[in-house]
Amino acid sequence: MIQVQQEETCCFPPACECSCENLVMPTCEVEGSTWHYNCTTFECVKTDEGTMILNYSMVCPPFNETECKMNEGIVKLYNKGCCKICKREERICQKVIIRSIIRKQDCISQSSINVASCDGKCPSATIFNINIESHLRFCKCCRENGVRNLTVPLYCSGNGTEVLHTLREPIDCTCQWN
Repeated sequence: MIQVQQEETCCFPPACECSCENLVMPTCEVEGSTWHYNCTTFECVKTDEGTMILNYSMVCPPFNETECKMNEGIVKLYNKGCCKICKREERICQKVIIRSIIRKQDCISQSSINVASCDGKCPSATIFNINIESHLRFCKCCRENGVRNLTVPLYCSGNGTEVLHTLREPIDCTCQWN
């Protein structure tokens, strides 16, 4: 776009890479023109002192890519590809495994136990019914579709014994009416 030669060195993108802050220019291609390079916006402005190129760097909010991916998110770019945001895919209702320490009074599992749970989204809606002049609600929840018993050993600190504790966990999960 605009190229400036200063002491035999190029000092303006996109013809070359360098940083020029408030560089006084003898001419600009078009006053008021703006362009973007490497997450910086450049603007050609006219002042009392002459024509200048101002630059504004893109400032993005903090972003933790590792945390995003650990939470099953997808990294998306915005602001001309300079900033990142974490988007989560709509997850349908499904059985998930959660590792948990099981506690019952003074008894506790020696290690984390895999326990099935239901998680995800299900359809819901509110529709206005003119006949009854009210909204009808249609909501489904992500719920267990059949359960099974899971027996886990717990170690009791009070008397030093081991007891077996039975949990109920889902066999499968589906969207069901409340």
